[in-house]
Amino acid sequence: MNAWLTGARNLALAAMSLTLFAGCATQMLAALYGYAPHFGEPVAYWYGHPLLDPWRFLSWGLAFLPNRPWIAVLTLVITGAFVLAAFGVLVIAS
Repeated sequence: MNAWLTGARNLALAAMSLTLFAGCATQMLAALYGYAPHFGEPVAYWYGHPLLDPWRFLSWGLAFLPNRPWIAVLTLVITGAFVLAAFGVLVIAS
């Protein structure tokens, strides 16, 4: 495989894995809080469950920063875990 093709494949794989991990975190946090209305409108429904934007948990962390700083720290920890997990996916795929 050419070097640029391998790089493009790895970039696409990293983007897909980061989006998948972010979507899982968003859905888990929304489910934990009972899909509260202040989280925003879902983009779709899947078997009756609302699906929110994958990266929405980042805006939730920033919105809660003045009142609950530990949620913002948790958001940063989750984001760091996603980056490490995506790197692990790239290492395994290479």
